[in-house]
Amino acid sequence: MLVKLIAVAIALLLGASCPASAQVAYGAPRDPKSLYDNHGNAIYYGDFLPVTSREKSAQKVYEAFRYYAYVQYCYRSREGYMAVYVNDVELDRARLKTKEIQSDQQAISSDSPLDTEGMWKRATKNISGVLVNRESCQLNLNTLLRFKSSGGSSVRLEKDF
Repeated sequence: MLVKLIAVAIALLLGASCPASAQVAYGAPRDPKSLYDNHGNAIYYGDFLPVTSREKSAQKVYEAFRYYAYVQYCYRSREGYMAVYVNDVELDRARLKTKEIQSDQQAISSDSPLDTEGMWKRATKNISGVLVNRESCQLNLNTLLRFKSSGGSSVRLEKDF
């Protein structure tokens, strides 16, 4: 028994992945780098690898919805408190990023539109009552903001010297 526990602990430390069914619903599900190839395309879709560009687009939109739903839940769970997990500016940035990802992916799959309403329902299905903390909220926010989209950075830098 102790040997099994040690083996599991070592596997977790070395980054061994666990089956999709054992993933936590709203934490960072897997290492974000393992979800996408070098071009930002999803390589994991449910229980199978995506084959078509439409499936890759659907997976990317769904993942963005999951992360945004968690960030929004973090925002709403601390609304009215002095110490918040996600502030107004961060929520707006997350919302903008999610819209950009959705627009980009719908343009790619323009021949057959994505069921974004169904994806949103699926992404928010089990979020009520999930325990949140600042670290998990910021992790999900930063993961969402790292997604590739056509909008680029929403922060414009100007030479000020």
